[in-house]
Amino acid sequence: MDISLDSLEEALSVRRQIETLEKRLAALLGGSVYSDSTSGKGDGHMSAVYKSPQKKGGLTPQRTGLHYCRDLTIPRAIPTGNVLVHNHARHAAETPCGLNGFRAWMQNPDDGLERCKCGWSGLPHYRMKRNVTGD
Repeated sequence: MDISLDSLEEALSVRRQIETLEKRLAALLGGSVYSDSTSGKGDGHMSAVYKSPQKKGGLTPQRTGLHYCRDLTIPRAIPTGNVLVHNHARHAAETPCGLNGFRAWMQNPDDGLERCKCGWSGLPHYRMKRNVTGD
């Protein structure tokens, strides 16, 4: 998936407009709208940052515990009881999900994860444990 710089800038502009509208909606409704991807104010609810994959074979977030982050976003809050995990694709501290194969998701903590210190998202997060053998 090759994305031009102009397309990425336009997509980020649209995302900022959405966030502004979400904030206005929250103000109108007395703050009862879910947290957004950049505010850092998590209320424990799943927000617009997460999408639920509906794959063949009935793999749903309820069965897998995975909630993938939407493309062109960087999560700013982690729901209670979940951890943020990303894949092995090369990335920088502000690389949005979906760019050049970089993916991130929320899941329940488990032993197959190790703390990642790459600095991505500014949140504590994990990666899959690497199995390195001397063979």
